[in-house]
Amino acid sequence: MTENGRGAFTKVGKDNGQSFYTFKKQLPQDGLTPEKGFNYEAVNLGVKSIENRLVQLGYSIKVDGVFGPKVEAAIRDFQSRNGITVSGQVGYNTGPALWHDVIKGVGASYPFPASIAWGIMKQESAGDPGAVGYLTPGDRGLYQYNTLVHEIDYAQAHDFDWATEAVFVRLNQAWKKYMGHGPELRTNCTIAQHNAPAFADEWFQNGVPPNDTIQNYVSKVQGFALTY
Repeated sequence: MTENGRGAFTKVGKDNGQSFYTFKKQLPQDGLTPEKGFNYEAVNLGVKSIENRLVQLGYSIKVDGVFGPKVEAAIRDFQSRNGITVSGQVGYNTGPALWHDVIKGVGASYPFPASIAWGIMKQESAGDPGAVGYLTPGDRGLYQYNTLVHEIDYAQAHDFDWATEAVFVRLNQAWKKYMGHGPELRTNCTIAQHNAPAFADEWFQNGVPPNDTIQNYVSKVQGFALTY
């Protein structure tokens, strides 16, 4: 069984530039629309992120954004060593496994549970470093950073080291901000802040979620956090 998905989770767009990024609806772009440029770039940056992580893990490969035979061989070895079905593809199982120890390592320096960042990553991208928001194409990478609001470039948003450190800094700011009304509300508002800061503030002030959308988001993140 292969690990099909979107973005860097597929082999679409990672070879010779003749095929392009596939959104979550599994419909490939035709290559004739304005979206072609950023979609292919996102996949390229996602693959570079995968390659950089493999280099960190000791694999000798070239970081060029092309999912070639050496990258596939390294992924197969990584899967074999980690009890994941060996497919040579980076998908919904292999993706998160690549980033788990990164989150754990960065999280060791912060006072809140690292599982919060893990849950956000799983909810936002399912572990796909090449993810692009389907309805919000400014959202990029593992944590779906809004590159329009935060004024960061695509390369930063798709870089797992930069993005993981940045998300912990943001979460730490929220963790400090939402203290004083009990641990449950503090955790809920800290999670909500990543998705909708204004709703997080309202939730903290009133003690109840302002709407079902943000409540569902927090619930999903907490569910994924349990898999950490």
